[in-house]
Amino acid sequence: MVQQGHINGLSLLCVLLFVVSGCEIDVSMNDDTSETADEFIARINHELDELVREVEAATWVRNTYITVDTALLNSLATQRFAEWQSRSVADSLKYTDQGPVAADGEGATAS
Repeated sequence: MVQQGHINGLSLLCVLLFVVSGCEIDVSMNDDTSETADEFIARINHELDELVREVEAATWVRNTYITVDTALLNSLATQRFAEWQSRSVADSLKYTDQGPVAADGEGATAS
């Protein structure tokens, strides 16, 4: 007989997998040289919001339901975030000569 708590945990895990698998974030290196620094910042901030939600959800499930499977989910989400961060840092280097940008990423502060 399956206990009620196990069913709720299993249901939550299924929902989490559905949500995480629905995150469609292009984490490939962006070679688009027409993207301005401000556009780059806006894109990175959007991608970061989505990835943080994914990692936080996987971490919560891992801390709530401590199993090998939830450890794997958390590890994969964390690895995906680390790969995205490395690519984002590498992509950012092409904007070093564009001058300052607005603190909120909405527009340049100087010409």
